[in-house]
Amino acid sequence: ATTGTNSYYAYTDNDGADWIQASLSLPAFTADHQTIFTGPYPAGSPFAAISSAAGFNGRATYYCAQVNVGVASCQRSDTGGATFNQGVVISDLTDVCGGIHGHGKVTPDGTAYIPMRGCTDGRSGYSFSKDAGLTWTTASVPGTVESDEDPSIGVASDGTMYFCYVNGDGK
Repeated sequence: ATTGTNSYYAYTDNDGADWIQASLSLPAFTADHQTIFTGPYPAGSPFAAISSAAGFNGRATYYCAQVNVGVASCQRSDTGGATFNQGVVISDLTDVCGGIHGHGKVTPDGTAYIPMRGCTDGRSGYSFSKDAGLTWTTASVPGTVESDEDPSIGVASDGTMYFCYVNGDGK
């Protein structure tokens, strides 16, 4: 849930037996198309040791949101969602891809992905980070046509990323 420039949520660290209420200040006043997702850190990331030492199993938690169809930002938590680091812009209207995004996923190798429904070349695409959310790169997906629908990304156990979308041309 959002209220003003804050977001309120709850998380569990014991399979739902107890829930911990938390809040965070949204990056760049973003409050649209929120997504929270978690996964392993990239190999060699110093943040994994910080997370493990704090008792959070060496997993990164990401919170991403956008300003309507404009800037999208992500924040990373090294404390299981209890606190978040400063937000990082993952796309804006000048990037290859931007606008409305779908829900994030992390591959087994620690790469974080956010699907994007529109790119400057008329395709759908995604933004990804290979360094635990410090930097993000956007890319369009060949053969797609920008749509009004949110795309989705699925990740197989072998790390294969699947991009699911509705073509804007109805095909």
